[in-house]
Amino acid sequence: MEINLGLACNCRCLYCPSMPEPERRFAPRDEVVAEIERAASRGIEEISFSGGEPTAFPDFESLVARCRNLGCAVGISTNGLLLEDADRLAALIDAGLTRVGISFNGSDAAMEDRIAGQAGAFGRKQAALDNLLRVQDRLPGGLKVKWVLHRKLLSGLEAAIEGMHRRGVPVQGFNLIRPVPEMGSGLAAYVPRVEELRRAIRRAAACNELEWHANFAFLDVPPCCFPWEVLADGELERRYRGHAYEREITQFYEQGPQRAPWRTERISTLKSKAAACRDCRLNGSCEGIWNGYLALFGEREFDTAPAFVEACLSGGRA
Repeated sequence: MEINLGLACNCRCLYCPSMPEPERRFAPRDEVVAEIERAASRGIEEISFSGGEPTAFPDFESLVARCRNLGCAVGISTNGLLLEDADRLAALIDAGLTRVGISFNGSDAAMEDRIAGQAGAFGRKQAALDNLLRVQDRLPGGLKVKWVLHRKLLSGLEAAIEGMHRRGVPVQGFNLIRPVPEMGSGLAAYVPRVEELRRAIRRAAACNELEWHANFAFLDVPPCCFPWEVLADGELERRYRGHAYEREITQFYEQGPQRAPWRTERISTLKSKAAACRDCRLNGSCEGIWNGYLALFGEREFDTAPAFVEACLSGGRA
């Protein structure tokens, strides 16, 4: 299960829906501890912390230790800024941290710092990743670099993947950016169109099959946005098309903690399908596209999607 510790964060990512909040706070500690104990009593095997930025939670090590003392593995989704301190990372691992996903917005300092809203973010994340790579044998749940997949990253996508692979990053995931109104007038500059995604994924997959043999996948990308080479090949489709798994997520509000199945919540409140999707052979296994994408570009890009998918799955070239 996942526990969202609140909105407090040391970054101001331009795509974050929490940006307009005048005061971004953490959840009350007693409520978080109670949720940890509730999860352990139900036999939950792993608790993952997100935010906001979980490592900025006061005395976060004690939460990690509490989870481990109750028999739960502990994961975090972090921007990594505070893990540039190797001693801090060691303290978290000593407390019981078992899995880390560290986010990246860009493959260079200008892109990362601009999107994260934090000068020096790129350098600090690189230092944190170096620290994580040095101790990854102490993370039995694994280490993953979690990219935000946006338009400005596409031109350097292959270099980004290869660079992380050559550094020894075991797993990379590319999560399609979720367009939110808070991004303002610059929204379209960061949101890739369907054909742009197909071209970029095609190049990355081709390079990987021929050269790198890295472990990476694309998430929150509808199947019709994959190139035919991937979609028509079952093995490649399983390799590069990431799938979200269902997990309970707890978020804290003034009225107390609220729990929901995260995948179901995403599909029902954050994603939609174009009218044409009703005729798609993969409609039943597709989550749809972010609501913000359809609000920005409309449904026309998906008019030919059912025919494209059918051609791919029928063995023809789309």
